[in-house]
Amino acid sequence: MTLRDILGRPEKDIERRRAFREVPRDPWVRDVLVLLRKRLAPGWTAAGLSHPYDGVLWQALFLCEMGLDRRLPELERVADVLWAGWERDFVRIDRGEDPVTEPQTLLVVFRTLAALGPGDDPRLLSAARWVAERRLGSADAPRGGASVAPELRFLAAVPAGSRLPLVERALAFAVERAIATELPSGRELEPPLLGALPERHADLLELLSALAGAGVTRRPELEPALALLVHQADRRSRWKLDRGPDGPTWIERERIGELSRWVTVKALGALSRLTGLTMTGGR
Repeated sequence: MTLRDILGRPEKDIERRRAFREVPRDPWVRDVLVLLRKRLAPGWTAAGLSHPYDGVLWQALFLCEMGLDRRLPELERVADVLWAGWERDFVRIDRGEDPVTEPQTLLVVFRTLAALGPGDDPRLLSAARWVAERRLGSADAPRGGASVAPELRFLAAVPAGSRLPLVERALAFAVERAIATELPSGRELEPPLLGALPERHADLLELLSALAGAGVTRRPELEPALALLVHQADRRSRWKLDRGPDGPTWIERERIGELSRWVTVKALGALSRLTGLTMTGGR
C-alpha cells in the first residue's frame, strides 16, 4: 500500500484500491489484527494502550505506516478507543490547560489519530496548536537530545488548508531545527542503524521520512544524510533491517541483518520525495 503512494497512485486508482484490500491478507498484518481485536476487549487502560511497543497505540501506528486507515474495522475501533482514552487531555488542551499525559506519549496519540483520519478533526487542530505553542514559545519544548521527528510527523499530517499560521511557523521551525541539529554532517561517516517502524527515538530514516512528509525538498544540507542512506542500499536498491525496536512487540516482522521490504519501501519513499525523483510502475 505504501508503495502505491511512492508510485504516485491517485486515491481512486484501481491498483491502489486493490493494494488496500490485499494488505490485511499479509501474514504479519493478519496476525496483528487478531491480537488487536483481543487487546481492545473491555478492560483496557490508557497506560496499557500506550506501552511501547506492544500497546495498541503503537501497533495501530505501525499499521497506519503500512498505508492502512480507519476504513479497516479494527482501526475504526482503535480510533474510537484512542479518542475515549485521551479525552481528558483533549478537553484540557481545548480549554488552554496543560494535559495530564506526558508530551511524548501525546505526540504518538496525535500522530496515530491523524493517520487514522480525518486530520482536520477540530480536536486534532487544537492539539496541533498546543504542539506549535510548545515548540515556539514554551520552556517545556523538547530540547537537547529529543528529536523533532514526532512533531514533524504530526504537524505535517494536519491538512495544509486547516493549519493555523502558528502551526505553519512551528512546522517550519521544526524543519530547520532537524536539519541544523539532527542530520549528520559531512564529517560523520559512520553508517546509521536503520529500523523499520516508528519508535520513541528517531533514526536517520525516520527523520528523513518526517522531513519528506513535511514537504522538504532537496537542499545542500541534506546531501550527507542522503548519501549515507543511499550507501547502505545494495546494487538492487534494497536495504537491510539493522535493528529492532528497543522494546517488546507482538510479532517479529522481519529478521535483523536481513533484507527488509519495509525499510526498503520507507527509504525509497523518503528518497523519492526529498530528491524529486519520480518512480513509475504498477506492480
